Amino acid sequence: MSKGLVANAKSAIESLRSLISTTQSTKADIAAQLSAAESERRALLSAPLCRPDLEAVLLRDIQAQQAAALDSQELAMEIAYTQTSAIKNQLQGDAASSSPFVAGKYSQGVVDRLVFAMGDPATILNRLKPVIDRLDFKTAGPPMSERKVKIAALEKRIAELRGDLSEIESVL
Repeated sequence: MSKGLVANAKSAIESLRSLISTTQSTKADIAAQLSAAESERRALLSAPLCRPDLEAVLLRDIQAQQAAALDSQELAMEIAYTQTSAIKNQLQGDAASSSPFVAGKYSQGVVDRLVFAMGDPATILNRLKPVIDRLDFKTAGPPMSERKVKIAALEKRIAELRGDLSEIESVL
C-alpha cells in the first residue's frame, strides 16, 4: 500500500471521528434544548392563574352554574310544591314552610342551585373578592392569552427538536 493511501484513510477516519463527536455534541445540545422547552411548557401548564384570569374563570363558572340552576327540574319542582302546599297556612299569613328558602329541609343539590340562582354573576364574583384578595399571586403565570401563544410556540419548537433528535439518532 502506498503511504498516500494510508494517510488518506487516516485523514478520513479522523474526519469521521470529528464528525461523530460534533454530531454527538449537537445531539446533546438538542436534547438539552428539548428538555428546557418541555420544562417551560410544563411550568406554563401548571402555574397558577393570575388574578384577572382567575376572576374571569370564576365569573364564567358562576354564569354556567346559574344557567344550570335556573334550568334545574329539581329546583322547579320545589318551587312548584311551594305553590301548591300549605295553602291554609298562607291564608292565615304564616310563612311558607315548604319554600326552598327554608334552611335544612332540602337536598344539598337544591341548596347549591339556590346559591347560584340568586343575584347577578358579577355581583356574586364581587362578593368573593375578599377571599380572592387573600390569595398569593406572586407565583402566578402569565395571562392565559400570553400563555396560549407561548405554549403553541413551545409545542412547535418541541416537535422540531424531537424531529432533529430522531434524525441524528437514526444517523448515529
